[in-house]
This record gives sequence, C-alpha cells and structure tokens, in this order.
Amino acid sequence: MAKDIAFKLGAVLDDEEAGIFADGYNVALLQSKYRDLSQPVDPQIAEYEKIMLQAGNSPVIPAGYALVPVEPTDEMIEAAMNCEDVLFNSDESFCVQFGNIYEAMLAAAPQPEENNE
Repeated sequence: MAKDIAFKLGAVLDDEEAGIFADGYNVALLQSKYRDLSQPVDPQIAEYEKIMLQAGNSPVIPAGYALVPVEPTDEMIEAAMNCEDVLFNSDESFCVQFGNIYEAMLAAAPQPEENNE
C-alpha cells in the first residue's frame, strides 16, 4: 500500500527506498489517531462508507420549509413589489403586510429540479 503511494506521488524510488518509505508511512499511520481509509476495517462499515460517498449532498427539507435562493431572483423581487403589502387604515395610519410580501416571494422562487435517476 505505502509502496504504491510512493510511486503514485511521482517519487522515483528503487525497491529499497520504496520499502523505507513504506515502513515510515506505516509507523506514522500507526502512531497517528487516523486510520488508513484505503483498507476497510469491517465489510459492513465499508459498505456504509460506500453508500455515504454515493449519497453526496442531499439536503432534507422539513415539512413547512422551502429551498430558496440566498439572493432573491428578479421574479421574487417583482412579486414582492406587486403584492398588496400596504394597508391604509386612515390618512395617517398604515400597516405593511410583511407576511404577504414573504408569501409572494416564496411563490415566485424557482423550484429545485427533481433528479429522478
């Protein structure tokens, strides 16, 4: 394993030098708090690791939440500006309906594409 690493790193080593490198690598690995991930510790764990690597970044969106852009799109801003967000109670009093603005922006947000592989 360590011999392979030495050659893959582009080192031009003869067998003796590669053996020295491998010995040093193995000693360092044993003394460290890390395990050699190139060799599975347990077949079941190796299978779980393989599954996790294939999963990638797959966010789970809880019920009642929506995945929206960090920066609002032009359509979201336009929806906010066009919704009925200000109620005038009298000549001197008005109320901004932030909930309406938010709902309009969420409705205008682009929907994530479904990845049905």
